[in-house]
Amino acid sequence: MRFFLFILRFVFGLTFIISGFLKLVDPVGTGLIIKEYLRAMHLDFLNFGAVLFGISLSLLEFLVGTAIFMRMRMKLASLLGLIMTGFFTVLTLFLVIFSPIKDCGCFGEWIHLTNMQTFIKNLVLISCIIPIFLYRKKFIWVAPVSAEWGFLGFYCAFALSLSIYGIVRIPLMEFGDFKVGANLAVQLDDASKNVSYQTVFIYEKDGKKKEFDLDNLPDSTWTFVDSRNVSSNSEDDSALFDFSVTDMHGNYITDGILYSPKPIIISVVYDFERFDNIKRWKNIALVADSVKANGGEMYLFTAVAPDSLMTFVNNISDEIQGLDTLMGYGFSDYKTLISMMRSNGGFLYLNDAIVVKKWSKRTLDPKSALAFIKRDPDIMLSRDIIKRQLVYEISIVFIFLSIILMRYICGIVYDRKRTTASS
Repeated sequence: MRFFLFILRFVFGLTFIISGFLKLVDPVGTGLIIKEYLRAMHLDFLNFGAVLFGISLSLLEFLVGTAIFMRMRMKLASLLGLIMTGFFTVLTLFLVIFSPIKDCGCFGEWIHLTNMQTFIKNLVLISCIIPIFLYRKKFIWVAPVSAEWGFLGFYCAFALSLSIYGIVRIPLMEFGDFKVGANLAVQLDDASKNVSYQTVFIYEKDGKKKEFDLDNLPDSTWTFVDSRNVSSNSEDDSALFDFSVTDMHGNYITDGILYSPKPIIISVVYDFERFDNIKRWKNIALVADSVKANGGEMYLFTAVAPDSLMTFVNNISDEIQGLDTLMGYGFSDYKTLISMMRSNGGFLYLNDAIVVKKWSKRTLDPKSALAFIKRDPDIMLSRDIIKRQLVYEISIVFIFLSIILMRYICGIVYDRKRTTASS
């Protein structure tokens, strides 16, 4: 029985640890997944708390998995694990039946599971946690209560630090379509065969939302809400790589950007309303000027309607000279832009359609004159990929080695104390 329970704890704990960890390192992406669920349940008014809720849920999942894996606080951990797994199982059954979204996002962007695959996974997990819960009182304590809470507190602080870093800058690890090293031209070629896209703008008036195309935008009494790209493909296109960008006049410019002979720097502003600090726009202008001086091209990608962007640019033209001539403008939907760059106002370096490097809005210094444009992009790319791979591997190894080491030390020390006390 002990070995059987160990296997169940290993499977359940490992799954929860990996699932929680992958979502914690990408809090903005996790928030996007939460928004998909809220939209499916018609709870869009809760979108403001999507990132915070995503971090909280992922952190709880990570800590429950750690506690069960380490055999700590088993009564509480098994109860929380049972409740969470039961909830996830019912939720994924709903997804299987009604299919409001196509990807549960339970492993972030690392692994994409269908709703049926996710439901089967949850059935396996609930078959693991039920025996653990039933035998929760028979597990022997690994360490004193204060020590167990201390260990879990340490992992809580470690996990939160990764999430905070991902919000303040960009995630330490990326697995999506726009990760460093991704060849966008190859992915687009695979996804866009016989598929065309149209940018649709969503406006609101008197509490009602309506979609408009670029040739039929509403008057100023309507308020811009969002934009998205609509595929003409009749089949499910949720898994297709979506990178459709248009210019001020609605012309498709994606190919021109991907196949440009010049290095391309793209500043991505996916949330225009939260990027109203004039200093940030001055920084973008400085970067654009530096890119141009070093033989590159600069683009600003955003999800707002072209007329809204140009109105804003004209309003700040007195403070920032030449903002409309330093760079080109591209328009795409919110989901594509946030997939490109998790940092609102961050920068992406493209060379021959390959994502070479990314910076958050705080980490690219325009005073450096962007000398990297003149460096070998292959060397830059390889260094960045190696760095990110090392961070990923070291983080995973650190988590599990520290868990095993703590578990081993606690077992020796606590067993010795119990032996001494009994004698």
